[in-house]
Amino acid sequence: MMKVGLVKEVKKEEYRVGLTPMSAGEYVAAGHEVLVESNAGIGSGFTNDDYIKFGCKIIEDRKELFDTAEMIVKVKEPLPKSTITSMKAKSSTPTCIWLLTNPRLKPCLPKK
Repeated sequence: MMKVGLVKEVKKEEYRVGLTPMSAGEYVAAGHEVLVESNAGIGSGFTNDDYIKFGCKIIEDRKELFDTAEMIVKVKEPLPKSTITSMKAKSSTPTCIWLLTNPRLKPCLPKK
């Protein structure tokens, strides 16, 4: 079992969410625990109750979510001060990172 964290996007004018309630429910059905940052889906029209109906757990404290989750799901690249520095050393984030247009991210990434 893996602890999957779904965070609210912090990039300006980004309202999408990395998992819909139904797709988060697929992780739950496969035996994983899905931790959803409170109101992560609001910008996409999904409420906390929508995620709860699919077996997800709502987490009020963003730091707690980052401390607990083994994989962080998000739409946009991690921003250095808000996401990368919050992640555990052995957690992963499936996302696209454009280092040519965003070189300030490179020093924040693990060496391996």
